[in-house]
Amino acid sequence: MTRTLTQQPLTTRGLCKLAGITLCGVLSCMAVALIYNAALFRNADPEAFRLAMICAVVVPTILGGPLFVFLSLKLRELRVLNRRLEIVAAHDGLTTLLNRRAFTERVEARLESMATDGLAGALFLIDADFFKSINDRYGHATGDRALKAIALRLQDSVREGDIIGRLGGEEFGVLLADVDRLASIQIAERMREAVATMELASPEGKPVPVSVSIGGVIFDRPVGYSYLYQEADNRLYEAKARGRNRVVVRDTAPAAAAAAAPDRVSA
Repeated sequence: MTRTLTQQPLTTRGLCKLAGITLCGVLSCMAVALIYNAALFRNADPEAFRLAMICAVVVPTILGGPLFVFLSLKLRELRVLNRRLEIVAAHDGLTTLLNRRAFTERVEARLESMATDGLAGALFLIDADFFKSINDRYGHATGDRALKAIALRLQDSVREGDIIGRLGGEEFGVLLADVDRLASIQIAERMREAVATMELASPEGKPVPVSVSIGGVIFDRPVGYSYLYQEADNRLYEAKARGRNRVVVRDTAPAAAAAAAPDRVSA
């Protein structure tokens, strides 16, 4: 996920604040110059004194325009730098996906808005199968390539607006919003198949088999992220126990019946 940063123009409010700062700077310089010249030329003839006072007013005024332009350019640069730092802080350095903290924050915010709008959704946890073996057998460089390739396949499999992140190691998370049960499972299967069918080779040119296990929870009522994460993690564990390279999901149950409600599993 490559992000291009451009220098965006300052807002009207920002320009007004900058103009105010520039004006204050010009007036301050003018006041200092007037006081200094008045003291310096107090014994000079009237014409020299008058010219000194004029210069004390004109010079800061002339310099005010270039100062305003200079400050506006520096503020633009600062905005771009701040934006770049925000992106770096929120994204995983290897895959460029959201990191765990940013993913959690965005999912929690999206869940709140979904609860307000009454939207259904699904949370999936995706884990690369036998990833330690890939690192041990083919090297960490190949493992990193596998993670980047998995991230790309997952991105290509979800919809625009879905939230996807790398939660750590070989684990990824995906939140689908405004989607029913059937569509959720179809997207999860699409992610699994996209990874299972991708081609990855070792430095020696040997094919490296890669697959993922996916656990998910589908919900149609307001529910917290911690609950969804735990349920999805349980389903992920089940997917691995049942042979890996598969999808296992369950639907949320009413809180009072959650402990007794049977799991509805799709693989």
